[in-house]
Amino acid sequence: MNYTQLASKEPLIKRVIFILSALLVFLFFKIGFIGFYGYDDLIYTDIAKQLTNWNLDFSDHFSFRWGLIIPMAICYKIFGFNDFSGVLPVMLYSIGILYLVYKMTKNSHIFVTIIALAFTLFTHWNLAYSIKIMADIPTAFAFVLAIYSYFSKAFNNKSDLAAALTLAIALILGFATKGTIVLIIPVIITFFIIDIINRKNIRFWIYSALLLILFITTYFLIIKTLTGNFFTRFNSISANSYLNRCSYGEQPTIIVLKRILIEFWDMMIYQKMFIPIVITFASTLILKFRNYYSQKEVFITITALILIASSNFMSISFSSYNPMCIDPRHYLFITPFAGIAAASFLHKYSTTKKGIIPFSIITFSLLLLLIIFYNKPIIVFYFKILFTCCILPITYKYAKKLYPAHLIILIIFISSDFISETKYSKYVNYKSQKEISSTFLRNITTPAYIISDDVQKNLNKYYLNYDIPENIKLINTYEFNQETADSNCNIYIIDNEYTKMLSGLSESTLPFYFKLKTQNYKEIINSKKPKIRISKVADKPSQLTQKLIFSSLNTFDYHNNLWSNSSVLDSSVFNSAPYSEKVIEYSTTINISTDSINKYNIYTIKISGLINSTSKSTAGYVLSIEKEGSSIIWKMFEFEPKLKAYGNFIPIKYEHLLNNEELPEQSTVKVYIWNKNHEELFVDDIKVEILGIN
Repeated sequence: MNYTQLASKEPLIKRVIFILSALLVFLFFKIGFIGFYGYDDLIYTDIAKQLTNWNLDFSDHFSFRWGLIIPMAICYKIFGFNDFSGVLPVMLYSIGILYLVYKMTKNSHIFVTIIALAFTLFTHWNLAYSIKIMADIPTAFAFVLAIYSYFSKAFNNKSDLAAALTLAIALILGFATKGTIVLIIPVIITFFIIDIINRKNIRFWIYSALLLILFITTYFLIIKTLTGNFFTRFNSISANSYLNRCSYGEQPTIIVLKRILIEFWDMMIYQKMFIPIVITFASTLILKFRNYYSQKEVFITITALILIASSNFMSISFSSYNPMCIDPRHYLFITPFAGIAAASFLHKYSTTKKGIIPFSIITFSLLLLLIIFYNKPIIVFYFKILFTCCILPITYKYAKKLYPAHLIILIIFISSDFISETKYSKYVNYKSQKEISSTFLRNITTPAYIISDDVQKNLNKYYLNYDIPENIKLINTYEFNQETADSNCNIYIIDNEYTKMLSGLSESTLPFYFKLKTQNYKEIINSKKPKIRISKVADKPSQLTQKLIFSSLNTFDYHNNLWSNSSVLDSSVFNSAPYSEKVIEYSTTINISTDSINKYNIYTIKISGLINSTSKSTAGYVLSIEKEGSSIIWKMFEFEPKLKAYGNFIPIKYEHLLNNEELPEQSTVKVYIWNKNHEELFVDDIKVEILGIN
C-alpha cells in the first residue's frame, strides 16, 4: 500500500492510532509501573481508602482534590484496594487527553494526528505520570477539556449551551482537583477579549459564566455542608503550607529572576519537554500564519504560546509574585497543545518546504547550546529528533515511498523513553519489593517496632491496606527514641536502597543504627535485586542506645571558649538575636581534643545548624580529624541538597559514624564551615555533639 492509498484511509487509521495509543497506556502500566514516590501519591491512596468508608479528614488539603480521590474511591469499591484500582482513574484521564488531541486533529492530515499523539503520550513526564497516582494528569485533562470546549464551539459549530457546559465542567473539575488550573486564565481572557472585540460567541460566554457561577456556588455549599465553613479548603491549604524552594515570594529577587529567565527553560530542556515547544517557537518566528496555517492551527499555536508564557510568568499567589514551582509534573498540560502545534508545522514544513533554512538554523543553534551546557544523553536525545525533523522535506521530495518509514523512525525517537522507563521498572522491581515487605510485615505476630526511611514507612502502611495491626509500630528513621521505647518490643530495621533514595537520605543523613554492623543484628532478609536488607536487633532497645559524651552550641550571642572567635558577626540577619556569623570563607571552628572523650567502640558525630544562603551554595560543614598536623579524616557535607529555600534560615544536620581507630588518642576533632566560593552565607545556632556506642 503506497502513501496515497494510506491517505485515503485516514479516518480509519486515525481511529486505530488513537486506540493503539490508549492501549499503550495500559501496556505501560503492565510493564513500566515502578510503584509510588511515597509521599503525595500514598496520601491520595489513604484518603481514597477512607472515602470508601465515607470518612474524610478535612484538615488535609489533599482531601479536597475530589477530581482524583472520588474516582479512586469508586475504583477501590468496584475492583478492591490494589495498585490497578488506584492508578486506573489517572490512566483514564490520560486516555481522555489523547482522545481530545485526536478530536482536535481529526480533520487535519494524518501526519498531524500521529505526531501530536506521539508527543502527548511519549513526552517523558506525560508518560511517567500517566500511571502515577497524582493530581497532575487529571488537572491537565481539565486544561485540555476546557480549551477543547471553546475549540468545538469556534470550529465545530457545537451549540452554545453544550460548549459552555463542557467549559464549566472542565473548570470546576480542575478547580476541584488542583490549584494549577489558574494558569488557564490568560488563555480564557485572551479569547474572551478577541470574541468581544469581534462580537462573536457572546451567548457562549454568557452561558459559561452563569454555569460556572452555579457550579462554584454549589461546590462551596457542599464544603459548607460537610465542614461548616465555606473556606475550609483554603484554611487547610494555609495550615499545610511550609517554606520551600517554591516559596519565591519569601526569597531574594535574584532567585525569582533565575526562575523565570533560566530555570523554567532549563527544566523544559533537561526534562525532555522542549522538543514540541521549540518547534512551536520556530514556527512563529519563520511563518506568516494567515498564509500558511488554518484558523484551527493558529488557535492551537496561540494557545500553546499563551500556556507556556503563563506557566513561566504567572503568579499563583495574590499576596506576592510567586510563579509555579519548577517541577515538570505541574506543566503536563503544555504538551498536548505544543504537540499539535509542532505536528502541524512539521507537516506543512515537510510538504511545502517553506522555512527549511531558518528552521535548520534554529535547530542547530539549539543543538550547539545543548552541547555547551548539557550532558551527552540529552544532546543525543534532542539531536535524533530534531535532525530527523530537519530532513523531512528531503524525504518527502525525493523518496515519497520512504516518507511513512521516516515518520515511523521519528515516532520511535520520540517514544524512546517508553523503552527506558520499562527498563528502569525492571531495575526498581516494584513487584518484588512489595512482595518482600508485605510478606515480612504480615508474618510479624509479636509486638515490634519497624524502623525504616519515610517512603518505606508510608509504603508499609499501604502494603497493610492502612489496617495497621496493634502489635506493629511503624516509625521512620528519626522517630525512634530508645529511652522511651517499650523494652518488650522487638526492633526490626528495613534498609531499602531505593526508598532511601526517594526519601532524600544519604549516608551522612542516616541515623547511626542504619550503619551499624554488629553481631547483635540478626539478618532476616538480604535481597540483592531489589536491594533490601531487613534485620532484627537482638538486644531490643538497649542495642540502639547512644551516650552523649560531648555537646557544644554556638549561638554567636557571646564568646564560647571551645570555638575560635567569629571573624564577622552580623546583627542584621539572625535566627536568635542579636547576632549570626557571616561566613566569608571559613567559619568559626570548634577544636575538641580526643583525650577529653571517654572511650567507646563506635562514635557518632552530629553537626547541626541554621544556614541562610541567599543563592545556590557550594558551602558545607567540614569534619576534620587531625593528628600531628595531618588529617586522618576530612569530610565535607554540602548544604545545597538540604536548602529548602534561599534567604531564610534552614535547619541542616548531618552525622558521621566512626570506629575507635578513627578517633585515636592525642588527636583533634575540628568542625567548621567552608564557603569555598565566597557566596553570601550566614550561620546561627551551630551545634556539635559526640555520642558513644558500646
